[in-house]
Amino acid sequence: MQPAGKLSNYVPDEIRQMRKLAESFSFYRQSAEKRFYDQAVMMAAYENDFAYTGQFVRYFPTYETMDTRQLRGYFTWRTNVRRGDVQPCPLSFVYVYVYELLNRVCGESPEEGYEKLRAFWQTYRVFEPGLDRYLRVWLRDYVVYYGLDKSLLHGLTDTEYDEALLALQNGSEAERFDALVRLSAYRTENSRFFKENPDDVRAVVCRAYDALSAYCEAHRKKSLFERCFGQICACAYHPFESAVFYDQKRYEDYTYELNPVHRYRCVHGQWTCEKYHGTRGRSKELGELLRAVDALMREKYGFKHPLSPAETPKIVLSVLSKEIDAFLAEKQQRERPRIELDLSKLSGIRQAAAVTREKLMTESEREPEAEAPPAPAAQQAPSGGGSPLNEAERAFLACLLHGGDWKAAAGRTMPSLLADAINEKLFDLFGDTVLAFDGDTPEPVEDYIEELKGIV
Repeated sequence: MQPAGKLSNYVPDEIRQMRKLAESFSFYRQSAEKRFYDQAVMMAAYENDFAYTGQFVRYFPTYETMDTRQLRGYFTWRTNVRRGDVQPCPLSFVYVYVYELLNRVCGESPEEGYEKLRAFWQTYRVFEPGLDRYLRVWLRDYVVYYGLDKSLLHGLTDTEYDEALLALQNGSEAERFDALVRLSAYRTENSRFFKENPDDVRAVVCRAYDALSAYCEAHRKKSLFERCFGQICACAYHPFESAVFYDQKRYEDYTYELNPVHRYRCVHGQWTCEKYHGTRGRSKELGELLRAVDALMREKYGFKHPLSPAETPKIVLSVLSKEIDAFLAEKQQRERPRIELDLSKLSGIRQAAAVTREKLMTESEREPEAEAPPAPAAQQAPSGGGSPLNEAERAFLACLLHGGDWKAAAGRTMPSLLADAINEKLFDLFGDTVLAFDGDTPEPVEDYIEELKGIV
């Protein structure tokens, strides 16, 4: 005869007591979140050993939505998880367990709860990668709600964007340039001109941004920073959204500052998030500025691969041009050799020079004139006949260059694979990638378009 605990129709006393709690009228007057929390605290230490092989699928799952067999199956799986044995189970079981951790029903410290939650996520996401969608957000909310160290947010929120904005406002020249590159829609780091003149570009880009910022401050209603990134604004924030979470703290006045441009507030139970919202992506306006700098520097340096600036206002081009000219003048001045003469020794120098000149003239007449070294041959991109690309790759590249149907040219091959193959085969010729991706769309790098046309 099987023990009672192994029988499928057996109802443990603990589950009976939990259901008895749910039968009271006052219990059902509470919110669903509070009912879940009370039951979870009651069952926090409960363990079971029941072989359950059924399914359980429910949106916003709780104990109330499970029958007895499902409850026993859940508590058995939870018992094993707590012992370090994490096995696949119905996904709704997983969310119930996560809700327990979010609510800290076992009474552990917030720090301990965070470690349990993160460890479980890292383990179970192997079985269910879709957990990332919610756990990244809930872990961020956990840190904010319980006031944990902000270092725990690394990788969970978009702090990179905030850090770039702060560096642009207060950083060193190197930090500000890196911030501009990070925030710009134009990828300066991929420019051939930048690769050949990195120090000059870094200096000019920062100077140009400062000069245009000063111009906007003096002549425009909005600063350049505001035009590119907007303003800090407060938007509604709902911690633990889509989770069954009971708000135990009920903050009246609480602020969690992630950094000077990103903070969370709760005033009288109402949460907001204050930050530069917008797209929080790469700025098109900043990209046009950096592209214009690249184009003007190529022109003034006589670079063999010119670049046309985007439709940039003439006044902006004028400001940028003046900064580049000033930089070049300063650079020329720095590189000019400094010669200092002691005039008191001038007479002796002249006499010695006269003697030396006579000797050198005699010796030079006996020596043949040195031949100038031959000029290096100009490197040319191969014509289509010498192309390393196969027929499919040439057809795909031709469509990109001439506005054809590149998707049809790719056929059954993923466009990204074709683009990678083309970049790989042409790297030795160009020393750079020639195709870039803007979202899901491959685009030829503008610097190389004419040379690529010769290849196809």
